[in-house]
Amino acid sequence: LGVVTGLTLEFQFGTNWSRYSAFVGDIFGSLLAIEATAAFFLESTFIAVWVFGWEKLSPKLHAACIWIVAFAANLSAL
Repeated sequence: LGVVTGLTLEFQFGTNWSRYSAFVGDIFGSLLAIEATAAFFLESTFIAVWVFGWEKLSPKLHAACIWIVAFAANLSAL
């Protein structure tokens, strides 16, 4: 769920909370960029590997992919 909602949340900061974004944008913008490049790309990459590699991966590697997604989602929440 975080993979899908993370992108729309970043757009909401600019559209719905524009005064808040203008006030804390210099600090908060860099944190959103780090979160997007680190956690989001980990989540989206390994959720795709998990879904599309269903019959191509071994069960251990398949489980490792979903654990990486869970780790990245927690990193995103942090």
